[in-house]
Amino acid sequence: GMWPRVWPWLSVAAALMPVNWWLEAQKWRCLMRVDAPLNRRQAWGGVLAGISFSQLTPNRIGEYGGRLAVLKSGQYGAGVAASLVGSLAQWLALFSGGLAGMLYFDKPTALWHSITMIAAIALPVLAAIYFAGARLAAALPLRVLARFVALQACRRDVLWRALALAFARYIVYVIQYALLINAF
Repeated sequence: GMWPRVWPWLSVAAALMPVNWWLEAQKWRCLMRVDAPLNRRQAWGGVLAGISFSQLTPNRIGEYGGRLAVLKSGQYGAGVAASLVGSLAQWLALFSGGLAGMLYFDKPTALWHSITMIAAIALPVLAAIYFAGARLAAALPLRVLARFVALQACRRDVLWRALALAFARYIVYVIQYALLINAF
């Protein structure tokens, strides 16, 4: 039957799931360290709670609620801000990988040119928001954005480390995807 051939690929893909979640916990902890430090257990618990909550809500919005569930009330703003910056880092990794894949694998068509141009414009815009968000959002008077600004004003090495963890997550995800393609 099919299962003896499929099982090894599925097993490795499933074994990589905790690696992906661990990388996300490290990224969130790295960003939280600026404003409201977390220990490893809190970061891991927040990510797992976020995954659980996101299954019950549209567009993964419950992920924020799940993460906040492990924080103290004074850490909520920092938690949301760190999650937003972490999501932005993940989008940068996703756009970069997608653009690289399109340039390498796809044959140029009218649609290819349009998507490539959009990605080529979106990537520097996302990077500017990620690295210069403090200056870009400073005029907006929302409390969460104020935390975002405080986080953006942190040392550049924190932002680079979070971005490296986002790229590591992207690579794990691509490996999982390739394993599933091989399985089916």
